[in-house]
Amino acid sequence: MPPRRARASSVSSTTSASNPLRRSSRASNPPPPLSAPKNPSTPSKKRKVVASSGRGRRASSVMEESEEESEDEEESSEDEGTARGRKRKAPSKSTPRKKVVGGAKAPRAVKAAPKPKAIIPGLNALPTRFLPFPTHSSFPSLTDLDALPTPSDAPRAIFVFGTGDMGQNGLGVDDPKALDEITRPRRHVGFVTKFEEGEEGWEGGVADLVCGGMHTLAVDGEGRVWSWGINDNAALGRLTTKPGFTSEELEATPGLVENLPLESFKAVRVAAGDSVSLAISERGEVRAWGSFRAAEGLLGFDGSAGSSKTQLVPTALRNLDKHTIVQIATGDDHFLALTSTGMVFACGNGEQHQLGRKIIQRHKEHGLTPERLALKNIVLVGSGSYHSFAVDQKGEVYAWGLNSYHQTGVSDEDGGYADVIQTPTLVASLSPSKHDGARVVQIAGGVHHSLFLFSNGEVWACGRSDGHEVGLPDDHAEMVASNERKQEAKRARAEREQQELASMRGEDGAVTRTNEDGSTMTSEEAALAAAEAAARGVPLPNDYIPLPTRLSFPKEPKEWQRDVKRADDLDDFCTEETHIVQIAAGTRHNFAVSARGYAYSWGVGASAQLGQGPEEEVEEPTRIFNTALSGVRVLRAETGGQHSVIVGIDRDYEDKKAEREKKRKEKEEAEAAAKKEAEPVVNGTGEAEQDGDAKMADGEEEKKEGDAAHLVEEAKEPVVVV
Repeated sequence: MPPRRARASSVSSTTSASNPLRRSSRASNPPPPLSAPKNPSTPSKKRKVVASSGRGRRASSVMEESEEESEDEEESSEDEGTARGRKRKAPSKSTPRKKVVGGAKAPRAVKAAPKPKAIIPGLNALPTRFLPFPTHSSFPSLTDLDALPTPSDAPRAIFVFGTGDMGQNGLGVDDPKALDEITRPRRHVGFVTKFEEGEEGWEGGVADLVCGGMHTLAVDGEGRVWSWGINDNAALGRLTTKPGFTSEELEATPGLVENLPLESFKAVRVAAGDSVSLAISERGEVRAWGSFRAAEGLLGFDGSAGSSKTQLVPTALRNLDKHTIVQIATGDDHFLALTSTGMVFACGNGEQHQLGRKIIQRHKEHGLTPERLALKNIVLVGSGSYHSFAVDQKGEVYAWGLNSYHQTGVSDEDGGYADVIQTPTLVASLSPSKHDGARVVQIAGGVHHSLFLFSNGEVWACGRSDGHEVGLPDDHAEMVASNERKQEAKRARAEREQQELASMRGEDGAVTRTNEDGSTMTSEEAALAAAEAAARGVPLPNDYIPLPTRLSFPKEPKEWQRDVKRADDLDDFCTEETHIVQIAAGTRHNFAVSARGYAYSWGVGASAQLGQGPEEEVEEPTRIFNTALSGVRVLRAETGGQHSVIVGIDRDYEDKKAEREKKRKEKEEAEAAAKKEAEPVVNGTGEAEQDGDAKMADGEEEKKEGDAAHLVEEAKEPVVVV
């Protein structure tokens, strides 16, 4: 297990922006993307960044620049007019002021309560709670599967695994092992208690859930937002420094996000980046809190002059409050917001062009204001750590941002050889016309790789492959081609090194090259200099899959095998093709959930976030199967930097429901019996029965008789004692 990071003081009301606390970061974050490794040079092509002047394909979903600029100017002028306010007109001299009759004060006008925000109808519908799969997934088309039971019949349970040293698993601190690594999924007993006891909002279990870098957000059935994990940059949206509690206890225990009252904001969806958190309400409103980061540290939250770099109180975001937001996709430090009318807004750190617009380095804070992209008729957005995606109404996919491992999937013909894709560019290989009409319904990405889920249940991937992030075996044709590219570069480098070394020697073979001080190099110094020159002249390519490639999943059993508890034993019953209905991506690892309710993981997971026991790297999609999940139908998987969460229901939910009802009835009967036993019993004449205790004090007898008489007077009918 990696060493635990030193803790700093948690978020409090006195947190200073000038003294930022530790980062809520993914432990395996790469070096700043500005210095990302270069891709191999492409013969006959000049390497350069894709320019916004036309490199790559543009389609009907990308609006003309003049149209976009005009609309932006209108919105900007409207915002400025609102912000500056309007001068109040002086009262007309011809209009006399009204006088108060009789010297009485004028009645104070009662300010009307603000009207609920109007929902703007359009291309995209608002999401609802308790919907685990993306819209248009393959699940509805699979008629041989059982329908999902209602949350009240089968509460959605939470299973956690991965590293919890900063409270990411939300298990509190009472259990000595709560902050250790959990190598396989474990049912979260805290939430089990909530719905077994019928706690308000948790009768149906968790309604929505996401993982950030090192924190987690959840929504209950009433629309309240809960959070747990690291809180240095206010990602939890609540104070975790309170008298009588340690910050570790408050961070590691799920708690309500503060200042989100149900009467004004009922959440249906949540989203989380590295240190930023967001929620969407039933009416398409957005609230955000936390902070964004840049390569050199905290970037801020809203970019306003003099404002704090962290935002503890959930707040509305400028330019989004006029729209109905239906989906949010987050990267490490940026997000995309999709409106009901098909527009896309981007906000956050734009150093790698993940915002789809140019951000000047010295004015990086300008990216903290959500701005509209030149896209229209968009129905889906997705994101990796530093790159972004959008899918239009026709199913065409557009990508932009960091591309150092070809993680955008853009072809070389459209500019995909560049390290950065500056503006939304068509990913031609994902077009429905090339997939028999199937279209992308969900996109998830890590730092240098991307996953694409299609409406037919297939998953395709591209990007970094040296840790099997793309889920392809070593003997796959694309992996073989990637390895051959590197081997070819190594051969070219070795040849270059020999050429450099030969140029340093004379005809007699002696070294003639000199050092800066004029001394002749030794043989060892000459060999080192030749190797360095060759490395500069022939850089080794990254290990990557340039275009989206289909993944293979193992077959599944047609029906639940109640008695099977081991993964190896389950293989004997696997005869059916696997259809994936939901995906998730972490830093270098991934998850997929099938329509039959099985979870798969693959990639690099040195902190047990794969859920595969001690395995730290899994080559291909592999079923997660242990005792805790043997009787569970998985509905969803989410993952952060070092921790992961699975949401599922019991396959024998009808039996479990009967057990819960039985326990609840027994509890009610026991409480009623205890209450009845505690009440004094009276006879038919209205006199309290005596226990015959001759030693009872006279004062106590009088008090008991008085109490009994008082009870009889209040009763409608006397209780007859037989």
